[in-house]
Amino acid sequence: MTAVQDVQTLLREYGGAIRGDWSDLDGRSVRANLDDLADLLDQRDVDVTLERIRLGLCEFGRGHWDRWCDDECTEADECTEALDGAP
Repeated sequence: MTAVQDVQTLLREYGGAIRGDWSDLDGRSVRANLDDLADLLDQRDVDVTLERIRLGLCEFGRGHWDRWCDDECTEADECTEALDGAP
């Protein structure tokens, strides 16, 4: 994937996580994370796993916060429940 596609993926996952549980977030942290993601567009290569960890997202791309990970978080296939915001 290109850097743009990687950032698009990360933005969708971040949005899904926010939609699912936003109780601990404030606007400043969300804005800072979005600014950091926007800066990634200038890079040639994006380490998606590292960015997921930095953002506190499931490292397997399931679209939820890492604190909601369970034994089923082993790969990024068929994760519709995560994209709907459920842990």
